[in-house]
Amino acid sequence: MPNDLWYFAYGSNLDLERKQRRTGAIRESHLATLSGYRLAFNKKGSNGDVYANLFADPTEETLGVIYRCTSEKLDTLDDFEGASSGHYQRTEVQVRGVDGQIVSAIAYVARPEVVVSESKPSDEYFGCIRRGAIAHKFPVRAIRAIEIRAFRRACDPGKRLWRAYQVDEGLENDWLYRLNALNVFELTSICQGHPSAQRNALRSYPHIILRFRDQVVLSVIRWIQKGDASEFPQPEFLPLGSAGPWSIEHERSLKLSAGANRFRTADRLLLRATGSVAVGTSSDCKHTTEWFTTVIPEIEAYDRRLSGLLGYSLPPNA
Repeated sequence: MPNDLWYFAYGSNLDLERKQRRTGAIRESHLATLSGYRLAFNKKGSNGDVYANLFADPTEETLGVIYRCTSEKLDTLDDFEGASSGHYQRTEVQVRGVDGQIVSAIAYVARPEVVVSESKPSDEYFGCIRRGAIAHKFPVRAIRAIEIRAFRRACDPGKRLWRAYQVDEGLENDWLYRLNALNVFELTSICQGHPSAQRNALRSYPHIILRFRDQVVLSVIRWIQKGDASEFPQPEFLPLGSAGPWSIEHERSLKLSAGANRFRTADRLLLRATGSVAVGTSSDCKHTTEWFTTVIPEIEAYDRRLSGLLGYSLPPNA
């Protein structure tokens, strides 16, 4: 329809029954991700409770649902969202669907004068959001992230929330953002190192583990299997005191093929970067910070080099 609009829901309107009571039958809906904002429960209502809001943060993203609405139905939604009484305001945002397509949508963002400190929403309100997330088949980690934001679940000791992931408290947003924006590699694991993990050698050291993306892994394996290792570019070794050893590991395993009752061989290439000093006390924080700030630019440079040689770049907004 010519006057159709997309509405991006991230709060209680995820609940299908609530949405239908407000604007009628749902014609079309899809999961969508909004980058540059995170979910926050910091909008003060007239009854004193707090409600969901979008809080601007360039390193974060919010998973929600886009509904197809007529402009008339969106006008009706304005009344429920208090758009004319100083509560929420319409904001045009760009969201990414599961197919990678970017679409314009309308989201309701709290006006600055009603934003307060984040706190726990009511059970009834939170229940609407959780039911909606389950009905729309949000990933488990995304539902867990909502629970943490709503103070319904505590992060593990020493961890905080970044996007929908729990990460170590000492990991900076910028490091995580850059490692999740690589072309050839996907971030598999990152750890600041833990004094309590001395029995686990890896977890007691700061480390980063990356895997080659599926789109390039076969090309890399064929390259390595040619037998001339000198043709495959290795990461540059950094001074032992700053970066520690690099390693590229080839793993082969059996996995059930999708849509077929047979197993196939799956290859996986991992790149590990491990610090050379185990974390023993809080005084090691300076070393850990220096290690990450040294090694991440080297990883980015190596990623750019391989990206050029393999002729692959991550599609925009992927």
